[in-house]
Amino acid sequence: MERELLFLANFENFTGKDGQSWGQWYRRFRAKTIAFSEEDRLQGLVSLLQDGALDYFALLSEEVQSNLQQTVSALEVRFGAAKKAIQAHAELANIRQQPGEATRDFADRVRQVGLEAYPGARVGDPAVEATVVSRFVCGLREEELQTRVLRNDPSSLTEAMRIADKFQQQQDALRVMRRPIGGEVLAVA
Repeated sequence: MERELLFLANFENFTGKDGQSWGQWYRRFRAKTIAFSEEDRLQGLVSLLQDGALDYFALLSEEVQSNLQQTVSALEVRFGAAKKAIQAHAELANIRQQPGEATRDFADRVRQVGLEAYPGARVGDPAVEATVVSRFVCGLREEELQTRVLRNDPSSLTEAMRIADKFQQQQDALRVMRRPIGGEVLAVA
């Protein structure tokens, strides 16, 4: 277990305050501890609880404290998303890329809100993916980027992001190629 705890040394603690999202934190924790045994994952989880979250854990029965699933369920009930699915649907319907927000960061935000809007959906559900892709495309700031992504008819947010990345790389390359070097003036014949 020492090796596993070292692996979590730089992982963010969960306090349950300051707008910290239990759902998002726990998804990251699960991803980071994918290779852990259930017992090691429980110990790692408890080692990362602080403040109100640790106080709440201390109030749980020994039976709950010694079972990962019961502990996670109890923490979800207490610190779970305050945002209801209906609120997440409204947020998803109006989601827009913010000025200065990288396209990849926007895609991550759309994915997160999509997970909150459809909490019981299985990963890759075609109806949910279609909605999330649609909201991503409609929320993009650049119309030319929207058109390029739509033209390729992506079936997933990952595919839409791949198309957007490729287009943005092409745009960056074109800008570099058009840039005059060392004060040169490009002549048009």
